[in-house]
Amino acid sequence: MAKWTVELVEDLDVPGWIPVPEGLSHREREQWIDGTSKRLEYLVGTPRWDGEKSTSTDIRDLLQMALDERERSDAYALFQVWPVMSAAAVTCHLYLVENESSPDIAKWDGVLHAAHAENIGPGVQLSARNEWLFDGGSVLLESVNYMFTDGEVSLLLGVDECIPQLATSVVRGLSTLKDLLRVVREDGRVFESVLPPSAPVDESWPIEDIWAAR
Repeated sequence: MAKWTVELVEDLDVPGWIPVPEGLSHREREQWIDGTSKRLEYLVGTPRWDGEKSTSTDIRDLLQMALDERERSDAYALFQVWPVMSAAAVTCHLYLVENESSPDIAKWDGVLHAAHAENIGPGVQLSARNEWLFDGGSVLLESVNYMFTDGEVSLLLGVDECIPQLATSVVRGLSTLKDLLRVVREDGRVFESVLPPSAPVDESWPIEDIWAAR
């Protein structure tokens, strides 16, 4: 695959969206965690998922997990998103893949909506809701993803499965991010998407909807 560069046409000015660096030395990792945890100090004392108060250790542990995931991931870019007033984070991935490696939207187990990115073109939003069963109960998980293709290469942008409260809070920032992305090939050609053959033609998903997936 040709080399592509993903750019932001302007800064992503959305609270709680933190780009996760890669290739850091041990010292650089500690410095990044120190600096980023200070930016998140306002979350100390807020309720955790289990009802206990969040601590600075909780925040540092989540930041450490983000760095570890960044080193394992082959994503072009990775963000850790802190969408609510709690020590709870969601991971956002951005991939550039050849079309053969992109998901077949005709087989997608979820809901498809038309989408558009200002500097890329038309695409598809793929939303899903699943129920995770465990001993003693169950929990709903939601995911939201965007796919844009130029016929040869696909750009995939989305967040990992998470509880509805987090998905609802993170999706507005995800929509903002897609509109700031610009993709350029090494020969200067700008990525311009086309609609996949099986893409939906209905209206785009309303961002103000209470659920991230329906």
